[in-house]
Amino acid sequence: MLAGCDVIWSIDHVGPRDGGGGGDDGDSSSTDAPDAPTGACVATEHDEDDDAVPDRCDKCPGIADSQGDMDTDGVGDACDPSSAQHMIAKFISFTEPSTTWMGQTGSWLPDGESLKYNSFTDGNHHSVKYTGTLPNPPYVIDVHFQIDVAPQEVLALYMWLDTNQTVSGGTGAACSYERFSGLNDAVRAHNTDSGQTGIANFATQASPGGYRLRATYDRSTNLICFLSADDSIPSGTAMEPTGGIMPGAFGFRSYKVGFTLHSITFIKAL
Repeated sequence: MLAGCDVIWSIDHVGPRDGGGGGDDGDSSSTDAPDAPTGACVATEHDEDDDAVPDRCDKCPGIADSQGDMDTDGVGDACDPSSAQHMIAKFISFTEPSTTWMGQTGSWLPDGESLKYNSFTDGNHHSVKYTGTLPNPPYVIDVHFQIDVAPQEVLALYMWLDTNQTVSGGTGAACSYERFSGLNDAVRAHNTDSGQTGIANFATQASPGGYRLRATYDRSTNLICFLSADDSIPSGTAMEPTGGIMPGAFGFRSYKVGFTLHSITFIKAL
Protein backbone atom coordinates (compact mmCIF):
# COMPACT_ATOMS: atom_id res chain seq x y z
CA MET A 1 0.00 0.00 0.00
CA LEU A 2 2.85 2.36 0.79
CA ALA A 3 5.13 1.24 -2.01
CA GLY A 4 6.52 3.83 -4.37
CA CYS A 5 8.45 7.08 -4.28
CA ASP A 6 8.30 10.25 -2.26
CA VAL A 7 6.06 9.01 0.52
CA ILE A 8 6.61 10.41 4.01
CA TRP A 9 5.75 8.12 6.95
CA SER A 10 5.14 8.91 10.60
CA ILE A 11 7.40 6.41 12.30
CA ASP A 12 10.04 8.19 14.39
CA HIS A 13 10.11 7.76 18.16
CA VAL A 14 12.36 9.77 20.41
CA GLY A 15 11.67 10.23 24.09
CA PRO A 16 13.45 12.54 26.54
CA ARG A 17 16.78 11.40 25.06
CA ASP A 18 16.06 13.28 21.83
CA GLY A 19 19.17 15.28 21.08
CA GLY A 20 17.84 18.72 21.94
CA GLY A 21 18.92 21.21 19.30
CA GLY A 22 21.64 18.95 17.92
CA GLY A 23 21.32 18.98 14.15
CA ASP A 24 22.70 17.44 11.02
CA ASP A 25 23.53 20.86 9.62
CA GLY A 26 26.94 21.00 11.29
CA ASP A 27 26.08 24.03 13.44
CA SER A 28 28.56 23.85 16.30
CA SER A 29 26.39 26.18 18.39
CA SER A 30 23.64 23.58 18.75
CA THR A 31 23.43 21.32 21.79
CA ASP A 32 23.32 17.55 21.77
CA ALA A 33 22.31 17.09 25.39
CA PRO A 34 19.20 14.94 25.89
CA ASP A 35 16.13 16.38 27.56
CA ALA A 36 15.65 15.53 31.22
CA PRO A 37 13.08 12.80 31.96
CA THR A 38 9.70 14.12 33.06
CA GLY A 39 8.24 11.93 35.76
CA ALA A 40 8.75 8.28 36.54
CA CYS A 41 8.52 5.66 33.81
CA VAL A 42 5.48 3.40 33.90
CA ALA A 43 5.00 -0.11 32.57
CA THR A 44 2.68 1.02 29.78
CA GLU A 45 5.43 3.07 28.06
CA HIS A 46 7.16 1.64 25.02
CA ASP A 47 9.87 -0.94 25.71
CA GLU A 48 11.80 -1.59 22.49
CA ASP A 49 14.00 -4.40 23.79
CA ASP A 50 11.36 -6.07 26.03
CA ASP A 51 13.56 -6.01 29.13
CA ALA A 52 10.81 -4.53 31.35
CA VAL A 53 12.50 -1.09 31.40
CA PRO A 54 10.70 1.54 29.25
CA ASP A 55 12.82 3.21 26.57
CA ARG A 56 12.77 6.55 28.36
CA CYS A 57 14.53 5.12 31.43
CA ASP A 58 16.51 2.32 29.79
CA LYS A 59 20.31 2.61 29.91
CA CYS A 60 20.47 0.54 26.70
CA PRO A 61 17.05 0.99 25.07
CA GLY A 62 17.90 -1.14 22.03
CA ILE A 63 19.49 -4.09 23.90
CA ALA A 64 17.87 -6.24 26.57
CA ASP A 65 20.24 -5.97 29.52
CA SER A 66 20.52 -5.90 33.31
CA GLN A 67 21.00 -2.09 33.43
CA GLY A 68 24.55 -2.59 34.67
CA ASP A 69 26.59 0.63 34.39
CA MET A 70 30.15 0.22 35.67
CA ASP A 71 31.24 3.78 34.91
CA THR A 72 27.94 5.30 36.15
CA ASP A 73 27.55 7.55 33.11
CA GLY A 74 23.94 6.59 32.39
CA VAL A 75 24.83 4.40 29.41
CA GLY A 76 24.59 0.68 30.21
CA ASP A 77 27.53 -1.67 29.88
CA ALA A 78 25.77 -3.60 27.11
CA CYS A 79 25.91 -0.61 24.75
CA ASP A 80 28.60 1.68 26.24
CA PRO A 81 31.42 2.17 23.67
CA SER A 82 34.15 2.47 26.32
CA SER A 83 34.92 3.36 29.94
CA ALA A 84 34.85 7.07 29.07
CA GLN A 85 31.77 9.06 30.02
CA HIS A 86 28.94 8.92 27.46
CA MET A 87 25.28 9.80 27.02
CA ILE A 88 22.51 8.50 24.80
CA ALA A 89 21.92 11.55 22.61
CA LYS A 90 19.09 10.13 20.51
CA PHE A 91 17.08 6.92 20.29
CA ILE A 92 14.76 6.04 17.40
CA SER A 93 12.41 3.09 17.69
CA PHE A 94 9.91 3.80 14.86
CA THR A 95 6.83 3.84 17.09
CA GLU A 96 5.44 7.37 17.42
CA PRO A 97 4.16 9.75 14.73
CA SER A 98 6.39 12.31 13.05
CA THR A 99 7.41 13.13 9.51
CA THR A 100 11.08 12.28 9.67
CA TRP A 101 11.55 9.38 7.23
CA MET A 102 11.14 9.79 3.48
CA GLY A 103 11.19 6.84 1.12
CA GLN A 104 12.98 8.00 -2.01
CA THR A 105 12.41 4.85 -4.06
CA GLY A 106 11.24 1.33 -3.37
CA SER A 107 8.81 -0.15 -0.87
CA TRP A 108 9.46 0.97 2.73
CA LEU A 109 6.70 -0.27 5.04
CA PRO A 110 6.19 0.92 8.66
CA ASP A 111 4.30 -1.34 11.05
CA GLY A 112 4.30 0.77 14.23
CA GLU A 113 7.40 -0.96 15.62
CA SER A 114 9.83 -1.01 12.71
CA LEU A 115 10.53 -0.02 9.12
CA LYS A 116 10.63 -2.84 6.59
CA TYR A 117 12.29 -2.75 3.17
CA ASN A 118 10.50 -4.97 0.69
CA SER A 119 11.93 -4.28 -2.79
CA PHE A 120 14.63 -6.95 -2.86
CA THR A 121 13.61 -8.64 -6.12
CA ASP A 122 13.78 -5.88 -8.74
CA GLY A 123 17.55 -5.45 -9.02
CA ASN A 124 17.62 -1.72 -8.22
CA HIS A 125 19.06 0.32 -5.36
CA HIS A 126 16.37 1.87 -3.14
CA SER A 127 16.80 4.35 -0.30
CA VAL A 128 15.06 5.98 2.63
CA LYS A 129 16.21 9.30 4.09
CA TYR A 130 15.96 10.64 7.65
CA THR A 131 14.81 14.27 7.70
CA GLY A 132 14.69 14.91 11.46
CA THR A 133 17.26 16.46 13.77
CA LEU A 134 20.35 14.43 14.63
CA PRO A 135 23.25 14.94 17.03
CA ASN A 136 26.46 16.29 15.58
CA PRO A 137 29.43 13.91 15.22
CA PRO A 138 31.54 12.56 16.78
CA TYR A 139 29.26 9.76 17.94
CA VAL A 140 28.77 6.02 17.99
CA ILE A 141 25.63 4.83 16.26
CA ASP A 142 24.08 1.40 16.83
CA VAL A 143 21.51 0.11 14.33
CA HIS A 144 19.56 -3.03 15.18
CA PHE A 145 17.97 -4.74 12.21
CA GLN A 146 16.72 -8.07 10.92
CA ILE A 147 17.82 -9.61 7.62
CA ASP A 148 14.57 -11.08 6.31
CA VAL A 149 15.64 -12.24 2.84
CA ALA A 150 19.13 -12.39 1.31
CA PRO A 151 18.70 -14.73 -1.66
CA GLN A 152 20.99 -13.02 -4.16
CA GLU A 153 24.59 -13.85 -4.96
CA VAL A 154 25.36 -10.11 -5.00
CA LEU A 155 23.71 -7.80 -2.48
CA ALA A 156 24.38 -4.73 -0.33
CA LEU A 157 22.84 -2.88 2.62
CA TYR A 158 24.16 0.63 3.34
CA MET A 159 23.86 3.06 6.24
CA TRP A 160 24.76 6.54 4.99
CA LEU A 161 26.29 9.21 7.23
CA ASP A 162 26.67 12.84 6.14
CA THR A 163 25.82 11.91 2.58
CA ASN A 164 24.52 14.04 -0.27
CA GLN A 165 22.17 11.23 -1.23
CA THR A 166 20.95 10.39 -4.72
CA VAL A 167 18.76 7.51 -5.87
CA SER A 168 21.72 5.35 -6.84
CA GLY A 169 24.28 6.50 -4.28
CA GLY A 170 25.87 9.65 -2.97
CA THR A 171 29.01 11.23 -1.59
CA GLY A 172 30.03 11.17 2.06
CA ALA A 173 30.55 8.31 4.50
CA ALA A 174 28.82 4.95 4.74
CA CYS A 175 28.94 1.59 6.48
CA SER A 176 27.72 -1.40 4.53
CA TYR A 177 27.14 -5.12 4.66
CA GLU A 178 27.79 -6.64 1.24
CA ARG A 179 27.95 -9.97 -0.60
CA PHE A 180 30.14 -10.15 -3.68
CA SER A 181 29.97 -12.61 -6.55
CA GLY A 182 32.10 -15.61 -5.65
CA LEU A 183 33.38 -14.04 -2.40
CA ASN A 184 32.47 -14.09 1.27
CA ASP A 185 30.24 -11.52 2.87
CA ALA A 186 31.94 -8.38 4.15
CA VAL A 187 31.49 -5.21 6.18
CA ARG A 188 32.85 -2.05 4.54
CA ALA A 189 33.66 1.49 5.64
CA HIS A 190 33.30 3.99 2.80
CA ASN A 191 34.65 7.46 2.16
CA THR A 192 32.76 8.06 -1.05
CA ASP A 193 34.13 11.59 -1.37
CA SER A 194 37.57 10.09 -2.02
CA GLY A 195 36.40 6.77 -3.44
CA GLN A 196 38.24 4.81 -0.74
CA THR A 197 36.85 1.83 1.16
CA GLY A 198 38.08 -0.31 4.00
CA ILE A 199 36.83 -3.89 3.94
CA ALA A 200 36.75 -6.92 6.25
CA ASN A 201 35.55 -10.29 4.90
CA PHE A 202 33.46 -12.75 6.90
CA ALA A 203 34.36 -16.42 6.91
CA THR A 204 30.83 -17.42 5.89
CA GLN A 205 27.76 -15.80 4.40
CA ALA A 206 25.26 -14.11 6.68
CA SER A 207 21.85 -15.73 6.90
CA PRO A 208 18.44 -14.28 7.83
CA GLY A 209 18.50 -13.21 11.48
CA GLY A 210 19.15 -10.34 13.86
CA TYR A 211 22.17 -8.05 13.46
CA ARG A 212 23.77 -4.92 14.89
CA LEU A 213 25.67 -2.47 12.70
CA ARG A 214 27.83 -0.10 14.78
CA ALA A 215 29.63 2.93 13.37
CA THR A 216 32.15 5.07 15.24
CA TYR A 217 32.25 8.31 13.31
CA ASP A 218 34.08 11.62 13.31
CA ARG A 219 33.97 13.80 10.19
CA SER A 220 37.63 14.77 10.53
CA THR A 221 39.26 11.42 11.40
CA ASN A 222 38.03 7.87 10.86
CA LEU A 223 34.89 5.87 10.23
CA ILE A 224 34.95 2.45 11.92
CA CYS A 225 32.21 -0.01 10.94
CA PHE A 226 31.42 -3.16 12.90
CA LEU A 227 28.76 -5.77 12.12
CA SER A 228 27.80 -8.40 14.68
CA ALA A 229 25.09 -11.04 14.72
CA ASP A 230 22.65 -12.35 17.29
CA ASP A 231 23.44 -15.89 16.11
CA SER A 232 26.70 -17.66 15.27
CA ILE A 233 27.66 -15.70 12.14
CA PRO A 234 31.20 -14.24 12.48
CA SER A 235 31.66 -10.52 13.05
CA GLY A 236 33.76 -8.08 11.04
CA THR A 237 35.31 -4.63 11.45
CA ALA A 238 36.49 -2.17 8.79
CA MET A 239 38.02 1.32 9.06
CA GLU A 240 38.48 4.15 6.57
CA PRO A 241 39.75 7.76 7.04
CA THR A 242 36.97 10.28 6.46
CA GLY A 243 39.11 13.38 5.91
CA GLY A 244 36.74 16.22 6.71
CA ILE A 245 33.49 15.04 5.11
CA MET A 246 30.87 17.78 5.16
CA PRO A 247 27.47 17.31 6.86
CA GLY A 248 24.57 16.00 4.80
CA ALA A 249 21.78 13.44 4.95
CA PHE A 250 21.39 10.24 6.98
CA GLY A 251 19.58 7.16 5.78
CA PHE A 252 19.68 3.62 4.40
CA ARG A 253 19.93 2.05 0.97
CA SER A 254 19.47 -1.56 -0.07
CA TYR A 255 20.30 -3.63 -3.10
CA LYS A 256 18.56 -7.03 -3.07
CA VAL A 257 18.43 -7.35 0.74
CA GLY A 258 15.03 -7.62 2.40
CA PHE A 259 15.43 -6.26 5.92
CA THR A 260 13.64 -4.65 8.88
CA LEU A 261 15.00 -1.70 10.89
CA HIS A 262 14.16 -2.00 14.60
CA SER A 263 16.02 0.77 16.44
CA ILE A 264 18.80 3.33 16.09
CA THR A 265 20.84 4.72 19.01
CA PHE A 266 23.24 7.69 18.89
CA ILE A 267 25.79 7.69 21.74
CA LYS A 268 28.04 10.69 22.37
CA ALA A 269 30.98 11.30 24.70
CA LEU A 270 30.36 13.79 27.48
